[in-house]
Amino acid sequence: MATWQIVHTTRYAYPAPARRALHLAWLQPRATAEQTLLAFELRCEPVASEMLWHTDLYANPFCFMEHLGEHDSFAVISRAQVCVADAGWPPDAGRHPWEEAVNDGQDPESCEFALSDHAPELLARLRGYALPSFTPGRPLAEAVLDLNRRIHQDFAYVSGATDVDTPLAAVLDTRRGVCQDFAGVAIGCLRALSLPARYVSGYVEPVVGGQSAIGASHAWAAVRDAHGRWLDFDPTNNAVPQGGHITLAWGRGYADCPPLKGILYGGGGASAPQVAVEVTRL
Repeated sequence: MATWQIVHTTRYAYPAPARRALHLAWLQPRATAEQTLLAFELRCEPVASEMLWHTDLYANPFCFMEHLGEHDSFAVISRAQVCVADAGWPPDAGRHPWEEAVNDGQDPESCEFALSDHAPELLARLRGYALPSFTPGRPLAEAVLDLNRRIHQDFAYVSGATDVDTPLAAVLDTRRGVCQDFAGVAIGCLRALSLPARYVSGYVEPVVGGQSAIGASHAWAAVRDAHGRWLDFDPTNNAVPQGGHITLAWGRGYADCPPLKGILYGGGGASAPQVAVEVTRL
């Protein structure tokens, strides 16, 4: 069992005053069987004209923030304390052949997360990359862990090599990217085989000399086994999350649960955010 404190700060400075701003924030850690939210605070600068909390399609809490009136800067600061169990996968997870976890069209959750939105050409590339790990009859756990290892080995973590709009095909071409790209490759491979997979956003324990992006949020993937259990895995670090991964939200992909997104009226054009994340073991 580990207890963590997370402080996540995002700041924008605009070339010209903004007249109005609307933002959505997925910054409150989820409460799950393995994770207990002990405390949470979200504030913004300037103070929002309105802040409303909602729950999305995947039961993630998110906050709507509206700013009325001119402002030339904007900041969102979240502070959380979370207790995470050293759980890992259940002992019997993924012992059945991976083919038994393939979507059979009978379960709504399986159908939604197994459906791929990639073009046929890209889907064929992803399937081709996945198949060496998913040999016929191989247990799901072994296949997924092998795919996890191969992505970690074959793709280089290069901060700034991609952004949230970089196509997955470009990541496959260059074999460079960051955590959200590697999660996208893993999810694409699984869905190319009709296996249900989801995207998980959150934070990870800082690892000196490793590939966990210190000072940034993190992302990984999960596969659904034949018993409906979700098994998280982290291709960026070639790891199974247990105790050192803090979950914020999940969905089909990044667009379902980004830490922050919004619309700005005015402001003089796009402004790159300054993001700082501190993850501290208590």
